[in-house]
Amino acid sequence: MFSPIRLRLVWADISVVIPNYNGAGFILESLQAVKKSADQYPGDVHIIVVDDASTDDSVNAIGGRHPDVTVIAKSINGGFAQAVKTGMEAAQTEWVVLLNSDVYPDEGFLQPLMRWAGMADLFAVGCRIERSDGTVEKVSWVRRDLKWGALSTRPWRLEEYNQLLERGQAVATLFASGGSMLVHRGKFLELGGFLPLFEPFYYEDVDLGIRAWRRGWKILAEPASRVLHDSGQTIDRVERASRVDRIRKRNKLFVGWLHVESLPLLSLSLPRLAIKAVGWLTKGRWLEHKSIGDALQQVPAVRVARADNRAQSRYSLNEVLSLVNESPAIVPSVEAANQ
Repeated sequence: MFSPIRLRLVWADISVVIPNYNGAGFILESLQAVKKSADQYPGDVHIIVVDDASTDDSVNAIGGRHPDVTVIAKSINGGFAQAVKTGMEAAQTEWVVLLNSDVYPDEGFLQPLMRWAGMADLFAVGCRIERSDGTVEKVSWVRRDLKWGALSTRPWRLEEYNQLLERGQAVATLFASGGSMLVHRGKFLELGGFLPLFEPFYYEDVDLGIRAWRRGWKILAEPASRVLHDSGQTIDRVERASRVDRIRKRNKLFVGWLHVESLPLLSLSLPRLAIKAVGWLTKGRWLEHKSIGDALQQVPAVRVARADNRAQSRYSLNEVLSLVNESPAIVPSVEAANQ
């Protein structure tokens, strides 16, 4: 449970890190939106683009349109996790905003995030993510339950979420989307960033959020910080749909294998998966079997990461879920603003 929050409001300098791969078609407009938000922010904002060996004209286009943006051009594609880590290491500020190259923030999206920066043990703050049709993405606020040894979604209503906005409140969330969040740079690097196990994409932010909570750090969902993002735009443009789905299903398995306690994992989750696999086999659903096969090949790496999690954690997954699901909405009581 959160205690009443009394904070000193300090508009500290921040960095915005944007990983990019072949995003010339939309990163220029995204950067324009980021710069407009930076103009509205009371502190200094340093924008860093990490280009992950793009084969399009991204680097030249950014340099031509936005010469004040720092561009780190990698010669070898290392994937999303490595690109983010490169940007984090290059940043010089305590707080960093991570944005996908196809995310378009509102002009005032930074202040609602940074109003929480004085909160003890804060790890990250997630944004209100809307699609171009106005739909609020469910990843904007995430709660989960553990059923049959697997994580299941605890739904929320839009009216409930909008009430938080009207009251100026934020609320605990299991994780913040890796494509639009404020994160404490030191804590992110202490965790080792996104695990390479989840490369090339999907569920790395879920795992990061759980690892942060298990350390005793908090993550908030901030409805007043709005960004526009049509999910999958970047990935769907460069990857086959079947491969994307196969990786998504594999990585979902990884999250459970890394964090579910041993007893429910062995007695419920894995036997249930085996039963489902038989059903998929009879129905000719080969994609699911390929995903399981891909995951099984990484069992040694999963065991190492699982042991590391256990050694460094204060809380179990069950305790984390209780903390997130039972924490009340909060609003800051501001002591003073910096001059």
